[in-house]
Amino acid sequence: MQNTEKPFTAFDLIKPPVKITAQRLTVTDIFESDERVYAKLYTDDDLNRFYGYDYREDIKEEPTPNVIFTFFTELKERKEEYSLAVRKIGETNGERNEMIGEIVIYSFSEKKTAPSCEIGFRFFKNFQGKGYAAESVSAVIGYLFTAGINKIKCKCLKENLPSERLIKRLGFTLIRKDDKYFYYELLRGF
Repeated sequence: MQNTEKPFTAFDLIKPPVKITAQRLTVTDIFESDERVYAKLYTDDDLNRFYGYDYREDIKEEPTPNVIFTFFTELKERKEEYSLAVRKIGETNGERNEMIGEIVIYSFSEKKTAPSCEIGFRFFKNFQGKGYAAESVSAVIGYLFTAGINKIKCKCLKENLPSERLIKRLGFTLIRKDDKYFYYELLRGF
């Protein structure tokens, strides 16, 4: 009988469904009912310019909400990426609070003794500069450290000064830079 169990990665430390509560926000899994809003965030070229990502490199067909949702679901099933919705408490869209941004956890290590990952975030323009990124990313960092992650990495484009300031304020340490990015890490217990 063939063993179909996937090898350990730090991804396994995340236990769905995720629901992290902060003062003004909740951070949850992204649901099928979020398809439309998530597609709008995912395909926003102005946001992606500062995020350092072009969805066209990964999605070769028409980027409909369903295609994007299916793509991100497949990444999650392959343990490559875990995307989370940031939701403002009190502003509802039906039964769930509508997404105002996203936190992505990826680059999961395979070391059980030193699990690590990388984190990224993006928010709709009208929710930037209001402390939502700091509040939600801080809450997710706490969740990851409590789950057993030892090191969290992140990077930002050198031109993305607001993200750089936030990353430093959250306690990340600059470990290197290249022509395009600053690279940071945060260790559990520091």
